[in-house]
Amino acid sequence: MGTGQVHSDECGFTLLEISLILLLIITVSTMVMPNIFRATGSQMEDEADQLTTLLRLASEEAQISGHPVRWVASGNRYSFEGFDTSNKWQPLHEKPFTEVHLSSSEIKQVRKGGEELRQDSSELIEAIVLLPDTSMMADIIMVPSSGVSNSGGKEITLRLRPGPNGIRVVQ
Repeated sequence: MGTGQVHSDECGFTLLEISLILLLIITVSTMVMPNIFRATGSQMEDEADQLTTLLRLASEEAQISGHPVRWVASGNRYSFEGFDTSNKWQPLHEKPFTEVHLSSSEIKQVRKGGEELRQDSSELIEAIVLLPDTSMMADIIMVPSSGVSNSGGKEITLRLRPGPNGIRVVQ
């Protein structure tokens, strides 16, 4: 008849255990949620940043090798080409210059010196030759792909200009 006895076989969690589990759930969700709810616009910005980096690398490759490198765009893909031994343009198969397929955007237009070039995405849009002397002036305009939703019709322009840091994304 012990009225003052404490039973040690009671089940339950302490406040400390519950707090640690909540902290773990919050930490994991802060790392996972941005990737789950990532906007299409940011994917397009990532693709523009990747293209910017590859154009810089191709420009450096042209300077180091002393041979021009050509960037070729067609719709939702682009690639890089270099001269072979018979002085003909051939696709570069070395990483990172392999062909790239854009998942959330397409190349709408390429302008050189303010002049608009072809816009037909089913054919070659244009090729930009990156010369060893770093002289280039062009704008590459990327738009969301037609099948991508929530894009808001936003365009991204990559501006290529002579000199160091001459390749940049302009909003």
